[in-house]
Amino acid sequence: MHASKERNVSIVFRQQNANKQHCAGVEALLMPSIPDHKILFTASRDSTVKRWDVSGPAPVLEASFEGHADWVNDLALIGDLLVTCSNDQTVRLWRAGSDNGQLLHTLSAHSDYVTRLAAAPDSRVVVSAGLRGEVFSYELEGGRNTRFQLRSCSGCEAEDPAEAHDEPCSVYALALSPSARLLAAGTSESLVRLMDPRTGRGVCKLRGHRDVVRCLAVNSCGTKLLSGASDGAIKLWDVGMRRCVQTFQVHTDSVWSLLSTDDSLSYVYSAGRDRALFRTNTQTCTSELLALEEGPVRALAVDPDARPAPSGGFTSGRVGLWAATECSHVNMWLVPAPGRHLHEAASLPATRPSTGSGDAASLTTATTVPEPAPDATATGTAAAAAAAVALLAGVRPTGAAALQSGRSFPALNVTPAAMVSRAEPIVRKPVATIPGIPGIVAHEVLADRRRVLTRDARGTVALWDVLTGMQMAVYGKVDFDAKRRELWEARSVPPWFTADHRLGCLSITLAPTSAFTAEEYAVKLGGYPGELPEEHKVNYGKLVLECVFAKWRFMLGQGPTGGEHCCISPGGSSDSGRSGSSRGMLLTGGARCSSGGGASGGGGGGGSGLAPSSVLPRHRHGRPNSCDSDGRGGSRGAEQQYYYDLWPKYWQCDTPPAVICTRADGQRWRRLLTSFDGSEAELYEVPTWVGDVVLRSASVAPLEAKITFFLLPAKGSNLPTLPITRLQAPHILEAHKVARYTSDKLKEHDIRLETLPGSLRPRVPLAPLECTGPTRPTAPACRLLELTCNGMAVPYDMNLAAIKKFLCRPGDDLVFHYGVRDPDRPAPAPLLGPSG
Repeated sequence: MHASKERNVSIVFRQQNANKQHCAGVEALLMPSIPDHKILFTASRDSTVKRWDVSGPAPVLEASFEGHADWVNDLALIGDLLVTCSNDQTVRLWRAGSDNGQLLHTLSAHSDYVTRLAAAPDSRVVVSAGLRGEVFSYELEGGRNTRFQLRSCSGCEAEDPAEAHDEPCSVYALALSPSARLLAAGTSESLVRLMDPRTGRGVCKLRGHRDVVRCLAVNSCGTKLLSGASDGAIKLWDVGMRRCVQTFQVHTDSVWSLLSTDDSLSYVYSAGRDRALFRTNTQTCTSELLALEEGPVRALAVDPDARPAPSGGFTSGRVGLWAATECSHVNMWLVPAPGRHLHEAASLPATRPSTGSGDAASLTTATTVPEPAPDATATGTAAAAAAAVALLAGVRPTGAAALQSGRSFPALNVTPAAMVSRAEPIVRKPVATIPGIPGIVAHEVLADRRRVLTRDARGTVALWDVLTGMQMAVYGKVDFDAKRRELWEARSVPPWFTADHRLGCLSITLAPTSAFTAEEYAVKLGGYPGELPEEHKVNYGKLVLECVFAKWRFMLGQGPTGGEHCCISPGGSSDSGRSGSSRGMLLTGGARCSSGGGASGGGGGGGSGLAPSSVLPRHRHGRPNSCDSDGRGGSRGAEQQYYYDLWPKYWQCDTPPAVICTRADGQRWRRLLTSFDGSEAELYEVPTWVGDVVLRSASVAPLEAKITFFLLPAKGSNLPTLPITRLQAPHILEAHKVARYTSDKLKEHDIRLETLPGSLRPRVPLAPLECTGPTRPTAPACRLLELTCNGMAVPYDMNLAAIKKFLCRPGDDLVFHYGVRDPDRPAPAPLLGPSG
């Protein structure tokens, strides 16, 4: 695996109760057969796997497996070993029965997304496959693995051999026989490949599908195979004859999941993009529409014996069908047991079988049916046809036209779209639900580069603060774009992070080249205890990293080296601190790891002005760390305080964020903020640039932190020119400070112009303001200083960077003109507003 050139750090701000529920779509389900116990494993796009006890009327969470850094795509179980695969290019092995989701081993052989798993529990063999045609076979007992590459022959049929070329083909479905002697792979070539998993040698290719093969199932002896594809077809293959013996066209769109509860593959449960859950009888050639989900179905799991609940809600002789969609929750549908025809609308019309290349039958609607008997009359056929048309029109057939003994109608050409939209499902509502948190589906980073507006799958709009890791406000179901325009401000802050919501939660990613480009005055942010100098700055990236790696820093201080690397400046200050101040982390028993004479992060001007640590309040970060989520740690005491914080209101959320980073070898890892145990080695797991900031307080001052501007008198103002007209100031300096500086310099020329109080700083146009301070007896009202830029009044709450961006022409120098404000004819206010 190639190591990443730039090892970024991502922070996932998990939603409330995200440790108890999924917050993104569920990609895979697994329901093992355990005597006297019903367990369901769910794998989600939120990068977690959860184990649920579903034996009672309401599912109960038993354990959460956290460690993957991206979508978890599939699950497999061998004894007490849970195997998972993910888009983070890893296959992970867990202790399936552990209470804390114990991670045992990580396999990082893949170089791209790992999409599917297949297991032979008796043989203790696991096969993983993914993009680029990579397939790996693992023998868990001996620890051996076999790699083989699947390549498509896109030019194999070319007349000119020179034009033939092969490319990797992605694998989207896997099935492994219990004996581990036959491996079936569904690929992007629209075919099924049969291989020997021990050697990777290809056996044959099963052709017949017209699109990507998405799901597979094989019987125990490896003689029959089921396949579902994006063409909406389900095919039953005879492996020995290497041909398709039946085709079932019951779905109107892609088939994403199918399984069978009996070894003969007599009954097939299937679902996919059309939201429909079908059960097809491959022997009688009939299909039943069991239920309709609210969204495309990603995975299925079947409880063949849904026992009655203690309340008596479950009827005996019924089947529990668990369905996972792109939503965060999972539903269980209680359907009649197979073998009984309980719903006349369940069996669907079928066309006459036809043979073709490789296929024993090809159907348009439900499945193949035998040829009509020789004595079948045209009248009977016409009556059945009329009954089918009436069924699709919403009229229930009766009499001779009704379905008999579960048989389907004779040959009719009925489009599947009309069939599914008008057919009546057997079950209308699920009987049990594993609830989930609506995942975030849209986000917008606001101009201050601190707040992010989000919208979840249910349309709820919320505002997040990335410096606190928590929601600031929840607006409910409002117009997202309207709220974005309402919250817009004329701010210019460098993009110090990138945001995404692919895990169903808001995530930000910090890169070493841009993480420290944004800073702000501490008094502007607020929340600091005690008095701070007005010029004290806080670097956003440094603040976030120190909060994220606080537990890691503390655990390193507990090691043999003590606190020799703990010369830190909590709170993310980018100012050069005063030597000798005692700033560090609170250790067990009140001992403090002092920084000695270490300075805080360099950068902005002025002393830090930080209060001594002995007078600052002590706060504990998050909840007690009772057990590490990855199974490597244990409890270190609920009262242990490991994070001394200059910003006590920050990072105290009930659901702590998670950290995602990359090791030196390119493998990605994930930890909760409370799960660091000090074993995460710098350079290998934690990048050196993070250690420089968190442990050694490296300088993080932005390279372009100052802006040059000119200060000139307005034309016709009769005000003098100041001695210095070309100045430099931090880009975060606000205009009211420029006005105050100008006023002070004019006083040296015995010209007194008042500026607006800094605490007010309203946007222009400015309302008439009476002077509240001492005035000369001859002056009935204060004369107010007015700053203009490019002929427009400068809002006092805008900083230099924003003024240069919104008020200056591109390429022009930043020039302020000062004059006396005319209450009758003030300078025009700039027309500022959001784009789009």
